[in-house]
Amino acid sequence: MNASKHSRNILLALATAAAVLSFGAQAQSRCDAPPTQADQRACQMARAGRFDDLRRFIQRTQTIYGLYFHDYV
Repeated sequence: MNASKHSRNILLALATAAAVLSFGAQAQSRCDAPPTQADQRACQMARAGRFDDLRRFIQRTQTIYGLYFHDYV
């Protein structure tokens, strides 16, 4: 019986953590207020619909800026 109570507590903690993390995922878009020049450039490409250029820019500068395509699309 003690083991089942412990298991319920663990499941409750995991469910709470999942809820908190998923709520945090509702952040605003990076393009609302681009924090860096690289973000500004990526946002300009995304707004202009230049997704191929955006993907190439992100791939080319991934090790420098650490940008992700899906942050802008």
